[in-house]
Amino acid sequence: MVEQPARRRYSLVIPETLYQEIEEVAIELDTAVVEVIKRFLKLSLLAYRLQKEDDAALLIEDSDGIRQIYIV
Repeated sequence: MVEQPARRRYSLVIPETLYQEIEEVAIELDTAVVEVIKRFLKLSLLAYRLQKEDDAALLIEDSDGIRQIYIV
């Protein structure tokens, strides 16, 4: 039998306006709010790790061009 890694549970209080934004994304993606939060956290952790690397950058491209994302 494969042993599952331990999971931690947290009770978070999210401001209503932020929750509404996340909920809109969840509805668009046809998924749960908690799944959107997990995806956003993964992306945020990646951005945080990238900022520590001298030769790496997080870039976002849209119709207005390419923008570099900084974590401050």
